[in-house]
Amino acid sequence: MGYELPTQLLLAVVMFAFTIGLQMLATLGALEVRRRARVPGQALTGFGASVQLGVITTGLLILAFLQSLVWALMYLWTLGFADFHSALFFSLSCFSTLGFANYLPPKGHDVLSAMQGIVGSLSMGWSAAIIVAAAHAYYLELHRRASVPLEL
Repeated sequence: MGYELPTQLLLAVVMFAFTIGLQMLATLGALEVRRRARVPGQALTGFGASVQLGVITTGLLILAFLQSLVWALMYLWTLGFADFHSALFFSLSCFSTLGFANYLPPKGHDVLSAMQGIVGSLSMGWSAAIIVAAAHAYYLELHRRASVPLEL
């Protein structure tokens, strides 16, 4: 079943809002991991910082999969794909902007799939910024406590 451009754009806006909403929740989650990890009077170790950064990164990878899963379910709901495997594979390749040519956008879903690539690029960049900001904050905290040298 194909959709006309206005319908595709409306679906894209709804999916964009939902995807970015998930990304905002993940950002709050990363901030909460940082906040809860701080124990007053206890020094942060390099190992502790690495574990916390690993938790944040793993959470963001799971988030990317969940965001792709939501788009795959939309493709199934709108009858873009006949089976879940095809919808998920297509969604993951669009969201990650790899764009494998194994599957082409279904008829009437071309704008949706292009919008998914844009949303995926934004989400991946946002996730990378969260990881870099957390790593920088850990590094500064460790340096402030003289656990690591300032030089890289």
